[in-house]
Amino acid sequence: MAKHVKKYLIVLLAILVVNVPVGLVEAATNTQKIQRITNQQFIGTLAIYRNGKLAEHVSEGYANEPKRIKNQLNTMYEIDSIQKLITGVLIMQQVEKHHLKLTDTLDRYFPSAKGGSHITIRQMLNMTSGLSMKESDMFNFLTDDNGIIRHDISVMTYNQANQGKWDYQPVNFVLLAGILEKVSHQTYHHLVHQQIIQRFKLKHTKFAYELPNSWNKTIGYQVPKNATEISYGQPYARSKALERDELGTGQLYMSVGDLYHVVHGIMRGKVIKKKNVPILYSKGSLSGYGGGLYNRPGRYKSNGAGYGFESTIRISKDGQDAVIILSNYEFPKMSISTLGDKIDREILK
Repeated sequence: MAKHVKKYLIVLLAILVVNVPVGLVEAATNTQKIQRITNQQFIGTLAIYRNGKLAEHVSEGYANEPKRIKNQLNTMYEIDSIQKLITGVLIMQQVEKHHLKLTDTLDRYFPSAKGGSHITIRQMLNMTSGLSMKESDMFNFLTDDNGIIRHDISVMTYNQANQGKWDYQPVNFVLLAGILEKVSHQTYHHLVHQQIIQRFKLKHTKFAYELPNSWNKTIGYQVPKNATEISYGQPYARSKALERDELGTGQLYMSVGDLYHVVHGIMRGKVIKKKNVPILYSKGSLSGYGGGLYNRPGRYKSNGAGYGFESTIRISKDGQDAVIILSNYEFPKMSISTLGDKIDREILK
């Protein structure tokens, strides 16, 4: 109780003595809370949205340490697996156009796929298909053509005993991207540009392989072994082939603002019908995962990690309130996700 009284006395004094607007005082208080919660161990950009508008944001560290380029609000970060929610909404868009059904089986589109006659598109969206593929089986392709799909189909495995059980396997969304290409007669790249980037007039969103192969783009850093403090000594080395291999699952760089506008727009019915949003992102298992998002009480959430980047989003189901954290410093055990939960719990709610 004493803490609450103290807070309101500070606000009252600010209004009466120096005539500072209440909103500015609250924003300053939240900024202090953010700095306390991050414990000055955060690299990246953190943004809080309330009622559809940017309320607070904090950026820390370097996008490019050798060139001393600092992270800022419009910095683009690899969003990794958060991209799956975009692939999911593009699938539902094709459902609305009657080009496919969630009950369609995989073999309708890829007859040679193992277990294809038993696996539905809905199960693939939910990660309950029984399909799996080792990361070591990734092959080097330099275009988004069917070579990626053919390769994944040839090396992936199907376990009927695991069908209906949640198992996070990105190959599901690689195949969904291939299905999108078949039914739309367009490349996945074109669909994202047309239905997402152009629709929302995004200025800070690019496919990874579209960015220049130079030190000018945001660099992803890894935590060095036994490191006790932040160090920029280990930039992640990646290839153009790796950026292609993540077809439909983790190829996009985005700013926090662009990511919010896309997910907010999806929730508000600007990509698919509003009534179909909860159907797409409905819980497909005890994990709560469905369509690229985890369905939680009052919230959707998603995380991404890899290549020296981490990302997380918590957004209300009406799209109005959100916390988004994008980082170019990959800590172990998804620490950015834990940070997102703390910000959501202590500030946003």
